Amino acid sequence: MARARTAAGSFLCSSWIGGALMAIFAVTLAGVVAGDPPSGNDVFTGGIEHGTGAYRAAQGTVLIVISLGDSTRASRPLTLTFAGTPCAPGGTACVVLDGIVHGRARPQRSIPDTGEILRLHARGRVSPLRRVRIAGTAHGTGFVSSGRETMALSIADRRGTIRLTAQSEPVPGFTSP
Repeated sequence: MARARTAAGSFLCSSWIGGALMAIFAVTLAGVVAGDPPSGNDVFTGGIEHGTGAYRAAQGTVLIVISLGDSTRASRPLTLTFAGTPCAPGGTACVVLDGIVHGRARPQRSIPDTGEILRLHARGRVSPLRRVRIAGTAHGTGFVSSGRETMALSIADRRGTIRLTAQSEPVPGFTSP
């Protein structure tokens, strides 16, 4: 049995499907608690690409909800909610990311037809890493009929770094993260 931690508490999962359902529940719960359920382009699905230090062999998948606040300044308040899904049985270096971080999202200059790019910087707690610093980008769709938004993040603590990539479900062109 794989062990997963979610915002709703600790649960034991007997299958991959059960773990995925728990992660979806956690993401939905995060939206409901915040009072604003996430829309399709606010939810990203991804996985760990590679790690360094203590996380050199890390693997796993994660759902990420991005919430951006309104701001008249050049940057916007940012909240990232992580809900990891358990790895397949027998996974030796499975990392189930779970937590919420807060920071800022700043637009990066780009060619308008290629979609908006946001630079993301945040700090907070993500288990099992504890206190983390997060840096990365979120890239919206550009001049296309539909596409997927993408996200690339580096999550670092004192013991190492995890690099992950994620994408949204298909969204219309010119959709901003």
